[in-house]
Amino acid sequence: MYITGRTVNESEFFPGTLTQSAADIAEAAAAAGNGGGCQGVQCDHTSDAATEAIFERIDRDHGGRLDVLVNNAYDISNFPKEGKFWWDREHMEHWDTATNVGLRGHYMCSLLAARRMSKLGRGLIVSISGPGGLHPEAKNLEGVEYRPSHRSIPYVIAKSATDRMMADMAADLKSVGVASLSLWPGGTLTERVSKFMPAEAMKASGRFESPEFIGRGVAAMAGDNQILNKAGKVVMAHELAVEYGFTDVDGNLPRDEFNMLPLRAEMARPPAYWVPDWKGYKKP
Repeated sequence: MYITGRTVNESEFFPGTLTQSAADIAEAAAAAGNGGGCQGVQCDHTSDAATEAIFERIDRDHGGRLDVLVNNAYDISNFPKEGKFWWDREHMEHWDTATNVGLRGHYMCSLLAARRMSKLGRGLIVSISGPGGLHPEAKNLEGVEYRPSHRSIPYVIAKSATDRMMADMAADLKSVGVASLSLWPGGTLTERVSKFMPAEAMKASGRFESPEFIGRGVAAMAGDNQILNKAGKVVMAHELAVEYGFTDVDGNLPRDEFNMLPLRAEMARPPAYWVPDWKGYKKP
């Protein structure tokens, strides 16, 4: 297993290191008795040469065999500013970081992986996405609006485009035995979230997931010989847990009734901008 990251030194804003993450994964694999290891490789996914070098290393080390790709890189270094309206908050540096890494980077890694997996006739390509692209008027189970009216447009574009990209890749990939799909986690207690948010209270609520939870979902899909049935789809971590029968590291199943559980109902209807409901519209 290889994991990549751009920053190798811990900081106040970015706790945790690439080296420590690789060591933790290797230790967990050993404890589970599954064998294998993990190598952390520094990589800036805004650099095509650096990204290509990762796949060339896989070619050298493993004869081009690549079973699973998980695209999870995203750059939050130029997040939106304060402001009431999107034109007050947004700036082009934020657009560039959100789409260059969080969308273009996912596409490039998928492209390079597909070239290798298609020769083997098998493989799984997963892009970590999320419900950021859903309708602004989304409601929870009680009918209360649960998404802020002023979202980040570059973030929304990156996430909704990722879902569409994985779906569009799926038909050709499925024809050669490779599945591509989007995976949505719920609220995840990463090192950074745990450092700056009330992590214990969030964990006690039962709504939030550990980083390991979504990893268990990927592992379950990688071992599913019917994974092509999910090709092109958006899947959710908590739904995979129910389907495959795994839990989070604490033995519980996260249940986010405020955000995640209502999503399928919202996704079952077309987005509002597709619906010709303006005054004066006449059906042709």
